[in-house]
Amino acid sequence: MLKSWKQIEADATGGRSPRGGQRLKLVLHVGPHKTGTTSLQRALLSQYGSATPQKIWYPLPTESGPGHAAISWAVLARKRFAKAQPAIRHRIEEALQSPSCQVLILSSEGFVHAYPDRFPSLAEQTVETDTHILVTLSPIARRAVSIWQETIKHGRRKPLEDVEEFLDHAGLAPDLVSRLARDFPNAIISIIMADKLSPEKLYTHFSNATGIPLAIPHSPDEVAANPSLGVIEVEIIRGLNIGRTSAKLTDQQYRKARGELRKLFSSEKWRSAIPMAPLTLPKHWAALLKRRCIETIQQLRELEADNRIEIFGNVESMDDVTGSD
Repeated sequence: MLKSWKQIEADATGGRSPRGGQRLKLVLHVGPHKTGTTSLQRALLSQYGSATPQKIWYPLPTESGPGHAAISWAVLARKRFAKAQPAIRHRIEEALQSPSCQVLILSSEGFVHAYPDRFPSLAEQTVETDTHILVTLSPIARRAVSIWQETIKHGRRKPLEDVEEFLDHAGLAPDLVSRLARDFPNAIISIIMADKLSPEKLYTHFSNATGIPLAIPHSPDEVAANPSLGVIEVEIIRGLNIGRTSAKLTDQQYRKARGELRKLFSSEKWRSAIPMAPLTLPKHWAALLKRRCIETIQQLRELEADNRIEIFGNVESMDDVTGSD
């Protein structure tokens, strides 16, 4: 059973309020994948990361990577966390028990997979906080192809032309934000558009949306982290995935080989020999994705007109679908 705010205060102070009546602000970044999430997470980790609560607290991730994957897995009731206390609530309780902690920031691409049925559970775990939900979005065609690329990076084998099921990915759902607005009726919701041509705007938009200062990283590689791979690179990794069974690679060998390939692909020697060939949307995806994009923009504009969300950036930039006629 989840502890109430009053129970937490009583446990911590014997009945005296450690926060002086001040409510905890929770900034919840729900992804989706390939919308500047890694860049944002690295900047937050660098500037506000800490193992213990502080004024603005971005908890150190327990898994590899800069985001809070383990927390999202708990929300999704993955087997690994089936019997554990909901991890998001655990972090909230830690923050509530620290009088100096004013803002808790949690970010994971995995939160988007709570769509559509687990948003109420997520909302329940955030009760008694002033919740501010951030949804980062990017051009939909590039995002759809990048979602496929992510599955290849994590072991899938299917070629790009055969993966229509990825069009049903939660991060591409037209009503994603509408569901969040419904299931978090008291939350502030901000939409941040990632701009590939001006990636530094991601940090400015975050600061303007939340009121939390977030400096732009100095290195261009840090400003736009986790860039997409090209056609050749993804196909090489897909070949590794196809051949790992016949080659009898152990999980450790497979992970090491994949890591070595990623290091090679990011080297100057590789890039000088292999020009970057970007992934492109299969033609038979275009019409469906175009309709989905139009519907998404329409729903966002309606929510904006109702003063339910605030949009930072150009929402029309989401439409990069061509060849749909």
